[in-house]
Amino acid sequence: MCSPFSGNIVLIQPRPTSFGSPEYRIVFEGSCTYWVYYDLVTQLEPRILAAGGSDLAGNRSAYVRIPVTAGERIGKIGQFSLDLGTVNAEVTHPGLLVPAHYAAEPWKIHSVDGLSYFDEPMRGQLNALNRRKALPRGGKIDYDIDGKAVGNWFLAGTKGYGGATGTTATASYWAGHLSLVYGHIDPALVLVTMGMPDGSSRQWPVRGNGPDPATVDASSGVVKYEGQQSRGDSVARNANAPLDGVLLVQVLPNRQRVQYFPGLDATRVTGFDVAAKLYER
Repeated sequence: MCSPFSGNIVLIQPRPTSFGSPEYRIVFEGSCTYWVYYDLVTQLEPRILAAGGSDLAGNRSAYVRIPVTAGERIGKIGQFSLDLGTVNAEVTHPGLLVPAHYAAEPWKIHSVDGLSYFDEPMRGQLNALNRRKALPRGGKIDYDIDGKAVGNWFLAGTKGYGGATGTTATASYWAGHLSLVYGHIDPALVLVTMGMPDGSSRQWPVRGNGPDPATVDASSGVVKYEGQQSRGDSVARNANAPLDGVLLVQVLPNRQRVQYFPGLDATRVTGFDVAAKLYER
């Protein structure tokens, strides 16, 4: 794994793992407004590790300024695949309506299509392998439309993207996350992704591929989405795929009432009950 450009490493964040040795998140600074980060790095080159000093030795974040050159080996990836992000502070996504909800990871609102920053011929070579054919080729994360069901939602009172703490012994920060968006490979595919109170998560393609959440608003009343069982990016339209459950959605002023009914189909769900939750942008 090599440096994406000539610049500086400005942050190395270690975290413990279940297999003993730490993994790292590394932030590269290309300019005052442009950064790239690698996450899930499992081994650092000796020079980089040494430059992290006592902070890295103590499993603490190391704020550093380590000069690197384009293509210089930084470390290795093992156990997991590489998580790579590109951040441009001169870009703010209009489709993330409440930027304050992303304060826990403020770069989210400035994340951009990393593929568009590669030089040719590398960009073309990567896009030749890219299963997504729609533009932007690197995908899209900001689908919010004010007054519509589409986009990202957070369980009310859970601090937005950062999530609540101490709610249950097992809950993860994403337990209060909900999105009604589109497939990252096929953006014509309606997808629902939802965090569960036990810290697990669900992602479903929608039977019938609708209604389109960009058309669902307060006048739509209570809308039913039948979620079909799927396997990550293998999601496809399949009318015969078994159902995972039903999601009820009702758009309210600045809110959305939501309830998930596992193992049921739309004919067996008649309305909300006391388990319904309110979500906000």
